[in-house]
Amino acid sequence: MTERTAWSRDLAALGFVGLALCCGLPVLLAAGAGVTVLGVGLRSWTLIVAGTCAAIAGSVTWWRRQQRSRCETSDHTLG
Repeated sequence: MTERTAWSRDLAALGFVGLALCCGLPVLLAAGAGVTVLGVGLRSWTLIVAGTCAAIAGSVTWWRRQQRSRCETSDHTLG
């Protein structure tokens, strides 16, 4: 890779990071402010229920993967 190509790539990466910060950060802050205005704060039951549902879904997914890997392992040892 030539020095000019590397410099161009670094400049493009810097531009992408700047664009993400310039446009993305205000959008995230506005979304957070909107959620706060709607009353979904840290002590909200809605947030607690959503977190519990996500934890349950993750646990079920993990358990199913464990069961599948145990079945595949037992199939290999029997064959």
